[in-house]
Amino acid sequence: VYPNPTAGNLTVASDIGENAVLTVLDLAGKVLLKGVLKPGILRQIYFSEISGVSGIFFVSLTTNNFSSTKKIIYIKN
Repeated sequence: VYPNPTAGNLTVASDIGENAVLTVLDLAGKVLLKGVLKPGILRQIYFSEISGVSGIFFVSLTTNNFSSTKKIIYIKN
């Protein structure tokens, strides 16, 4: 997950080896984006499209055997 902090888009990549559920949440736990991240594929998240304000967000990748959550700081220009 990079860059962090971000002022626009965020790139998410996975080397888990299987499809993962990608979830973006705000600080209150509201789901802003949910989708599937396939192995070896880069996914762009555009914060300007999912949140109109600067803040702290969480990006989570989950499979049946794996879970990882990263804190992201978005600074709106």
